[in-house]
Amino acid sequence: MTTQNELFEALNPPQRLLMGPGPINAYPRVHQAISQALIGQ
Repeated sequence: MTTQNELFEALNPPQRLLMGPGPINAYPRVHQAISQALIGQ
């Protein structure tokens, strides 16, 4: 009997740069700012 690790290789897709009118890759600094709690709410 084979294990799942023997059936499939590790998935390691390349990092993609999205350039278009839709979703974009934001800078890590932007992700950090968005994840902070709001002040004065």
